[in-house]
Amino acid sequence: MRRLRALEKNGRPITTVVYPRTEHGMYEFEVDAAGERLSTRQPATYLPLMADFMRRGTIQARYGDSTIYR
Repeated sequence: MRRLRALEKNGRPITTVVYPRTEHGMYEFEVDAAGERLSTRQPATYLPLMADFMRRGTIQARYGDSTIYR
């Protein structure tokens, strides 16, 4: 996030969407009894967000419990 913020401050058109409880591969996870993360699924709004981005070239709205940083 620090690097993305620096690029944004330098005029780059950066929008970052953060889904809580997801890993880098955009999979939600649960923690098992041993403390290991178990990937469970992609957030329900992830693919609609990506489709909107491909159609419009920008992210227009909030998607589920994601946080959008512009």
